[in-house]
Amino acid sequence: MMSNEIEVVVFDFDGTLFDTKLDYKNMKKDTFNFLTSKYNLPQNYLSTNYRINKMVTLTIEYLRNHGRNVNPDEVLEDIDEILKKYEIKAIDVGKPKDGLIDVLDFLKKRGMKIAILTNTNREVIEAILEKYKVDSFFDIVVTRNETKVLKPNPKGLLLISESFNVPTHKIVFIGDSIIDMQTAVNAKAHAWGFVGGVSSDNDLREAGAELVIRNLKEIKTIFDDC
Repeated sequence: MMSNEIEVVVFDFDGTLFDTKLDYKNMKKDTFNFLTSKYNLPQNYLSTNYRINKMVTLTIEYLRNHGRNVNPDEVLEDIDEILKKYEIKAIDVGKPKDGLIDVLDFLKKRGMKIAILTNTNREVIEAILEKYKVDSFFDIVVTRNETKVLKPNPKGLLLISESFNVPTHKIVFIGDSIIDMQTAVNAKAHAWGFVGGVSSDNDLREAGAELVIRNLKEIKTIFDDC
């Protein structure tokens, strides 16, 4: 992969651009309890060990397979407030990753389009970006509120591709999780893993990462070397 073909750099948010200290354990627990109760799911059908996107997907599949008419958007909307309850705490405790502003400034000066694709609530993302005065660096921010689906569904990257009129093979998605790498692969975009969040170097590579970085400043070196 030649980085000189990249025109759009898309970042995941939590664990990649910012340390948000989200309480994933209780987020998953509350989501599990809500979905199981509201939709009367069988015992042991879901697990608190599952990622939230998997719980939502399995819930929708179960309802459809049992003849229960369901709008997928409504399922995600149902849990939005549950997730937001935890995410909103990140506004006070979230901290930018080392080198964030330096790298964003570097990319902007190179004429790159810069975007965020995240499963987090839009209001929370906007508040954090404004708090640290980095909102102006981003040409577009895509959250679950716009896509109505969760990663690894590629819809968010496809929306970004359409917005910039740039094919996905000229887009790189940088994220700290297996799901981020799967999202890039599903959209036929480039996938760069970021170690320092939820997934290990090996896990990121196995999920499709073309390369793995450990500090945002490495992005400058990658583009300077091309």
